[in-house]
Amino acid sequence: MNRSIQFDPAARLEAIEAAVWYDDQRIGLGEEFLDAIELTLDLALRRRVPDSTVTDLDDVRRVRVRRFPYHLIFLISSVVIVVVAVMHERRRPTHWIDRLDE
Repeated sequence: MNRSIQFDPAARLEAIEAAVWYDDQRIGLGEEFLDAIELTLDLALRRRVPDSTVTDLDDVRRVRVRRFPYHLIFLISSVVIVVVAVMHERRRPTHWIDRLDE
């Protein structure tokens, strides 16, 4: 069974805002950031990257985005991965926790 991937609207906005910032630094870098997110999710789906739990719940995971100082926080079930946050390593590390209740 293949899992689908969904983004919490706030996580999608975080990814877009970061991509815009990276593009301001160098044209094309924002697209590279989004590609890195896509690759990270693809590898996570196939369990090819290490992830770790971030709360007492086994279904909340964190995985580092390659080349960039970001982590993806996601909920995982047998049918779907829901990206809850696109979190910068050094900024507001727990800002996304309230999204778990939504």
